[in-house]
Amino acid sequence: MEIKNALENVYKNSNDAWLNDDLYATAFRFRLLRQHGFNVSQDVFERFKDETGKFKTLLREDVKGLLSLYEASFFGLEGETTMDEAKAFTTTHLKDLKGNIPASLSRKVGHALDMPVHWRLTRVEARWFIDTYKQEPDMNPTLLELARLDYNIVQSIHRREVSKLARSISSVTQWADLCKAYLKEARWFHAGYKPTLEEYLDNAVVSIAAPLMLFSSYFLTTDKITKEALDYIDKLPSIMRCSSMLLRLTNDLGTSSGCMRHGSIQVVEEEVLVQKPSIPRSYNC
Repeated sequence: MEIKNALENVYKNSNDAWLNDDLYATAFRFRLLRQHGFNVSQDVFERFKDETGKFKTLLREDVKGLLSLYEASFFGLEGETTMDEAKAFTTTHLKDLKGNIPASLSRKVGHALDMPVHWRLTRVEARWFIDTYKQEPDMNPTLLELARLDYNIVQSIHRREVSKLARSISSVTQWADLCKAYLKEARWFHAGYKPTLEEYLDNAVVSIAAPLMLFSSYFLTTDKITKEALDYIDKLPSIMRCSSMLLRLTNDLGTSSGCMRHGSIQVVEEEVLVQKPSIPRSYNC
């Protein structure tokens, strides 16, 4: 909110500045205001042109001004010829000057020509700014310290977010495993393939979705989540595997008649009936 109010104040009180500031300040103000949605005319750059309507030749000596105008040109709108001319003018002269200016300024020029700041990721750009700015001879220690503080605070927030996300990575893996199990059963069905009992059970304990449900339940019933526990669960320990198999076999038993009518896979029942034909198909409880 403070930044927004400051920009609104700049926008409302810039009439004199547009007429008196140098190229660097004018282009910098233009870029910031347009970047935040303010309606600024491209005509603010008219006073930097000569009688032929071209940008003045003497501007080629103002490297910081050229760099600022170059960045501002990427906020031009369709049909704004002045901004198109500014981009072409600054690109040409910055390339020519790159090898004939101080190293710190040359790094900025090369960085901008590679990709304008408007197209870059803000937080990644912040780190680059810190590393570059601290090498400048006229560096402001207060500004540098503020940049470092801001960067470290955001990094701390990101670390906490990553820590939370890491807890759900295994859950995402469980979803992927479930989808793979469904696809495997679909391939078996459409290919007319009859898996062995071992093949079926290895896939069935996953396709019943019990591991996924048990994994999700763990997060809801546990206050302290450790990496060791996540690694243990991710390996599908025997207690989870047996619970999943019990649910799978119970489900198969309850749906066997319907599955057989539709031609679905019923490997377990068929295998048991072949190996133990004396076992009855149903029981009266």
